[in-house]
Amino acid sequence: MKYLSIVLVLLLCWHPRLTSQPCIPDSIVFNTQSEIDSFQIIYPNCAEIEGDVWIMGFNSIKNLIGLSVINTIGGDLQIRYNDSLTNLSGLDNVAIIGGNVIISQNNTLTNLSGVDNVSIIEGSLGISQNPTLTSLEGLNYLSSVGDDLVIGYNDSLLDLADFDNLNNIGGNIVIFFNNNLSSLTGLDNLTIISGNLQVFFNSSLTNLVGLNSITTINGILLLHNNNMLENLVGLEEVVSIGEGISIHDNNNLLSLAGLEGVTSNGGDIFIAKNDQLAEISSLINLLTIDDRIVISENNSLTSLVGLNNIDANTIDYLYIGDNNLLTTCEVQSVCNYLSVPNATSEIHDNTQGCNNEQEVESACESVGIPESSKDPQVSTFPNPFTPSTTIGYELSEPSHVKLTIYNAIGEVVYKAVDRILSQGSHTVTWSPRLLPGGMYYAVLRSEEGVSVVKMVKQ
Repeated sequence: MKYLSIVLVLLLCWHPRLTSQPCIPDSIVFNTQSEIDSFQIIYPNCAEIEGDVWIMGFNSIKNLIGLSVINTIGGDLQIRYNDSLTNLSGLDNVAIIGGNVIISQNNTLTNLSGVDNVSIIEGSLGISQNPTLTSLEGLNYLSSVGDDLVIGYNDSLLDLADFDNLNNIGGNIVIFFNNNLSSLTGLDNLTIISGNLQVFFNSSLTNLVGLNSITTINGILLLHNNNMLENLVGLEEVVSIGEGISIHDNNNLLSLAGLEGVTSNGGDIFIAKNDQLAEISSLINLLTIDDRIVISENNSLTSLVGLNNIDANTIDYLYIGDNNLLTTCEVQSVCNYLSVPNATSEIHDNTQGCNNEQEVESACESVGIPESSKDPQVSTFPNPFTPSTTIGYELSEPSHVKLTIYNAIGEVVYKAVDRILSQGSHTVTWSPRLLPGGMYYAVLRSEEGVSVVKMVKQ
């Protein structure tokens, strides 16, 4: 009998329902307010749900107070089709969500107050089709989204200011069809976008302020149909774009100001149908791409100055067509590419001097003298170097100077200077003893302009 008692105790201790299993190991769906209100009665002290939580109440669910005991959701949290829900109070104790969070088609939701303790979403965060949502209040403590951030079709959303602590997004950022969104302020703590940055059909957005700390976009920079976008200010710290630049159908875009720091692009340059775009000179520090250059149907563009410094060996195809005022195509990169045997190109329907390959090649005969520039010139010696190099530059007037060094994928590895300096010559010695050999970029930003120099550590 004593032996049998011990066996029974052991069996009870190891029974899966009596160990640290969640109280709801599967998913649960709430369709009515009564199901919300009776949750703690049916599942007393239930704090952990292993699977998904779906809240889909249509006109029934008015509050989520009955769920206030939950602290962990192992799967997805979906809050959809709730026409009487104004906020998310009741989810106040949830800290970690193991799957995706989808907040969609809630016609009376005005803010996200109630998820104030959520710090980590391991999947994607999607906020869409909430017509009365004016702010993201409630997401102030969110620090990490494991996959995509998608914000779209929120007609009343004014800004992203409540993403105060968000510093990591593991996938794409997609912001689209938010008709009153006038600022991206709130994304200020992000430094790297692991996937694409896609901003399109935001009819009140005039610039990209709020992305000011981003240095690297590993995917595509895609900007289109933002009809009030005037420039790309907000992207000044971006050095590397991994898979391409696509900027098209932005009817009020005047310049690409904001892209002065970009030195490498691992895909296309596609600039098309931007009716007011007059110049692309902000691409002047772009050194390499890895695919096509397409400049098409930009009705105010007069010159390709800005593409000068792209290594022609990194261009696979060149298309310049239907730019009604374009007369200056003979920039160095284009000239160099057209001189390559069997180079693939199409140049047509621009203005005289840039109507076909022959006209451009003829104009290229005069290319070779560098254009004068007000930008402060930066140099480094020795280069290549081991173990240190001296970076030198000269200021024609007192200026606030930022001298930042990036690695080949656009990560900041050293901030050498960030202060006001006097007129004249200045030097900085850089000794990256703990960094591996390879390519680095010194980017000098001052009130006089932006300059870039490549450095090789052996």
